[in-house]
Amino acid sequence: MFSKVQMWLSLGLIVVQTFQAVSFLGSSFKFLSDMDNIRFDQFIIRSLTTRSPLDCSRKCEIHGGCRDPFINGRDLDICFMFAGFNNLTEGMKECAAIQSNVISITSTEENDFLTRLTGTLSNVSPLNVSYKRPFIQGFWNGTAWILENRTPLVYTNWAKGHPQIDDEKRYIRSIKGKWQSTKSSAIRSIFCSYKP
Repeated sequence: MFSKVQMWLSLGLIVVQTFQAVSFLGSSFKFLSDMDNIRFDQFIIRSLTTRSPLDCSRKCEIHGGCRDPFINGRDLDICFMFAGFNNLTEGMKECAAIQSNVISITSTEENDFLTRLTGTLSNVSPLNVSYKRPFIQGFWNGTAWILENRTPLVYTNWAKGHPQIDDEKRYIRSIKGKWQSTKSSAIRSIFCSYKP
Protein backbone atom coordinates (compact mmCIF):
# COMPACT_ATOMS: atom_id res chain seq x y z
CA MET A 1 0.00 0.00 0.00
CA PHE A 2 2.79 2.41 0.96
CA SER A 3 4.62 1.89 -2.36
CA LYS A 4 1.39 2.56 -4.35
CA VAL A 5 0.83 5.83 -2.46
CA GLN A 6 4.46 6.77 -2.98
CA MET A 7 4.16 5.97 -6.71
CA TRP A 8 0.96 8.08 -7.07
CA LEU A 9 2.55 10.98 -5.20
CA SER A 10 5.63 10.80 -7.41
CA LEU A 11 3.45 10.67 -10.52
CA GLY A 12 1.39 13.60 -9.24
CA LEU A 13 4.56 15.60 -8.58
CA ILE A 14 5.80 14.89 -12.11
CA VAL A 15 2.45 15.98 -13.59
CA VAL A 16 2.44 19.19 -11.54
CA GLN A 17 6.05 20.04 -12.51
CA THR A 18 5.30 19.31 -16.16
CA PHE A 19 2.21 21.53 -16.03
CA GLN A 20 4.25 24.34 -14.43
CA ALA A 21 6.96 24.03 -17.08
CA VAL A 22 4.41 24.10 -19.92
CA SER A 23 2.65 27.08 -18.34
CA PHE A 24 5.95 28.92 -17.97
CA LEU A 25 6.98 28.20 -21.56
CA GLY A 26 3.56 29.24 -22.78
CA SER A 27 3.66 32.51 -20.87
CA SER A 28 7.22 33.14 -22.06
CA PHE A 29 6.11 32.61 -25.64
CA LYS A 30 3.19 34.99 -25.14
CA PHE A 31 5.53 37.52 -23.53
CA LEU A 32 7.97 37.26 -26.45
CA SER A 33 5.23 37.47 -29.06
CA ASP A 34 3.78 40.56 -27.32
CA MET A 35 7.22 42.20 -27.64
CA ASP A 36 7.17 42.04 -31.44
CA ASN A 37 8.12 45.45 -32.96
CA ILE A 38 8.92 47.08 -29.61
CA ARG A 39 12.00 49.29 -29.58
CA PHE A 40 14.76 47.77 -27.53
CA ASP A 41 16.60 50.98 -26.58
CA GLN A 42 17.27 49.94 -23.00
CA PHE A 43 18.53 46.47 -23.98
CA ILE A 44 20.94 47.89 -26.54
CA ILE A 45 22.10 50.58 -24.16
CA ARG A 46 22.69 48.05 -21.35
CA SER A 47 24.75 45.84 -23.65
CA LEU A 48 27.08 48.40 -25.19
CA THR A 49 29.97 45.96 -25.41
CA THR A 50 27.97 43.14 -27.01
CA ARG A 51 26.15 43.08 -30.29
CA SER A 52 22.42 42.59 -30.19
CA PRO A 53 20.07 41.31 -32.88
CA LEU A 54 17.31 43.33 -31.25
CA ASP A 55 17.74 46.68 -32.98
CA CYS A 56 14.14 46.83 -34.21
CA SER A 57 13.75 50.54 -34.86
CA ARG A 58 13.38 50.25 -38.62
CA LYS A 59 13.41 46.53 -39.21
CA CYS A 60 14.85 43.84 -37.05
CA GLU A 61 18.56 43.79 -37.86
CA ILE A 62 21.69 44.43 -35.86
CA HIS A 63 23.09 47.41 -37.70
CA GLY A 64 20.09 48.94 -39.49
CA GLY A 65 22.17 50.53 -42.26
CA CYS A 66 25.33 51.04 -40.18
CA ARG A 67 28.51 49.13 -40.86
CA ASP A 68 29.73 46.50 -38.41
CA PRO A 69 30.26 47.03 -35.38
CA PHE A 70 28.18 50.24 -35.24
CA ILE A 71 24.58 50.38 -33.98
CA ASN A 72 21.87 52.40 -35.68
CA GLY A 73 20.93 55.50 -33.68
CA ARG A 74 17.33 55.21 -34.84
CA ASP A 75 15.68 58.40 -36.06
CA LEU A 76 18.79 60.44 -35.27
CA ASP A 77 20.56 59.51 -38.51
CA ILE A 78 23.68 58.47 -36.61
CA CYS A 79 25.66 55.26 -36.32
CA PHE A 80 27.45 54.85 -33.00
CA MET A 81 29.42 52.40 -30.91
CA PHE A 82 30.85 52.33 -27.41
CA ALA A 83 34.64 52.27 -27.74
CA GLY A 84 35.58 51.87 -24.08
CA PHE A 85 37.28 54.19 -21.63
CA ASN A 86 40.24 56.30 -22.72
CA ASN A 87 41.74 59.74 -22.69
CA LEU A 88 40.65 61.90 -25.61
CA THR A 89 43.80 61.39 -27.71
CA GLU A 90 43.53 57.59 -27.52
CA GLY A 91 39.77 57.74 -28.07
CA MET A 92 40.23 59.81 -31.22
CA LYS A 93 42.77 57.27 -32.50
CA GLU A 94 40.38 54.38 -31.81
CA CYS A 95 37.54 56.12 -33.63
CA ALA A 96 39.77 57.08 -36.57
CA ALA A 97 40.93 53.45 -36.88
CA ILE A 98 37.32 52.48 -37.64
CA GLN A 99 36.61 55.46 -39.94
CA SER A 100 34.60 57.49 -37.43
CA ASN A 101 35.00 60.32 -34.92
CA VAL A 102 34.32 60.91 -31.26
CA ILE A 103 30.58 61.50 -31.07
CA SER A 104 29.45 65.00 -32.02
CA ILE A 105 26.19 66.36 -30.69
CA THR A 106 24.18 68.49 -33.10
CA SER A 107 20.71 68.50 -31.51
CA THR A 108 18.77 68.18 -28.28
CA GLU A 109 17.67 64.69 -29.37
CA GLU A 110 21.27 63.54 -29.83
CA ASN A 111 22.22 65.07 -26.48
CA ASP A 112 19.35 63.22 -24.76
CA PHE A 113 20.37 60.00 -26.51
CA LEU A 114 23.96 60.30 -25.25
CA THR A 115 22.67 61.05 -21.75
CA ARG A 116 20.62 57.83 -21.81
CA LEU A 117 23.62 55.86 -23.05
CA THR A 118 25.96 57.14 -20.35
CA GLY A 119 23.35 56.62 -17.65
CA THR A 120 23.72 52.88 -18.20
CA LEU A 121 27.42 52.98 -17.39
CA SER A 122 26.66 52.94 -13.65
CA ASN A 123 26.78 49.15 -13.94
CA VAL A 124 30.47 49.23 -14.92
CA SER A 125 32.78 47.81 -12.30
CA PRO A 126 34.84 49.30 -10.81
CA LEU A 127 32.79 52.46 -11.17
CA ASN A 128 34.72 55.63 -11.84
CA VAL A 129 32.63 58.81 -11.89
CA SER A 130 34.41 59.94 -15.08
CA TYR A 131 33.03 56.92 -16.94
CA LYS A 132 29.58 58.53 -16.93
CA ARG A 133 31.00 61.81 -18.26
CA PRO A 134 31.90 61.11 -21.89
CA PHE A 135 33.94 63.25 -24.20
CA ILE A 136 31.99 65.09 -26.88
CA GLN A 137 33.63 66.15 -30.11
CA GLY A 138 34.67 69.79 -30.05
CA PHE A 139 37.49 71.98 -28.80
CA TRP A 140 38.41 75.61 -28.20
CA ASN A 141 40.74 76.82 -30.97
CA GLY A 142 41.50 80.14 -29.28
CA THR A 143 38.58 82.06 -30.75
CA ALA A 144 35.64 79.62 -31.01
CA TRP A 145 34.39 76.12 -30.16
CA ILE A 146 34.79 73.97 -33.27
CA LEU A 147 34.47 70.35 -34.42
CA GLU A 148 37.33 68.20 -35.72
CA ASN A 149 36.49 69.24 -39.30
CA ARG A 150 37.05 72.90 -38.24
CA THR A 151 33.37 73.89 -38.51
CA PRO A 152 31.70 75.69 -35.59
CA LEU A 153 29.52 73.82 -33.13
CA VAL A 154 25.92 74.05 -34.35
CA TYR A 155 24.43 73.03 -30.99
CA THR A 156 25.60 73.52 -27.41
CA ASN A 157 24.18 72.73 -24.00
CA TRP A 158 26.64 74.30 -21.58
CA ALA A 159 26.14 73.87 -17.85
CA LYS A 160 25.76 77.03 -15.77
CA GLY A 161 29.13 78.76 -15.45
CA HIS A 162 30.64 76.95 -18.45
CA PRO A 163 32.61 76.89 -20.59
CA GLN A 164 35.59 77.71 -18.39
CA ILE A 165 38.46 78.06 -20.80
CA ASP A 166 42.13 77.80 -19.87
CA ASP A 167 45.23 76.17 -21.37
CA GLU A 168 44.11 72.68 -20.33
CA LYS A 169 40.31 72.87 -20.37
CA ARG A 170 39.78 73.19 -24.12
CA TYR A 171 37.66 70.08 -24.69
CA ILE A 172 34.07 69.07 -23.90
CA ARG A 173 32.54 66.50 -21.57
CA SER A 174 28.89 65.84 -20.80
CA ILE A 175 27.54 65.46 -17.27
CA LYS A 176 23.91 64.36 -17.26
CA GLY A 177 23.35 66.17 -20.55
CA LYS A 178 25.01 69.43 -19.51
CA TRP A 179 28.35 70.30 -21.07
CA GLN A 180 31.51 71.40 -19.31
CA SER A 181 34.96 72.25 -20.53
CA THR A 182 37.57 69.67 -19.55
CA LYS A 183 41.13 68.55 -20.19
CA SER A 184 41.91 65.80 -22.68
CA SER A 185 43.98 63.64 -20.31
CA ALA A 186 41.11 62.35 -18.14
CA ILE A 187 39.90 58.78 -18.71
CA ARG A 188 36.29 58.95 -19.87
CA SER A 189 33.83 56.91 -21.89
CA ILE A 190 34.33 57.19 -25.64
CA PHE A 191 31.53 56.83 -28.16
CA CYS A 192 32.52 56.76 -31.82
CA SER A 193 30.01 57.84 -34.44
CA TYR A 194 29.46 58.75 -38.07
CA LYS A 195 26.56 59.85 -40.25
CA PRO A 196 25.38 57.02 -42.54
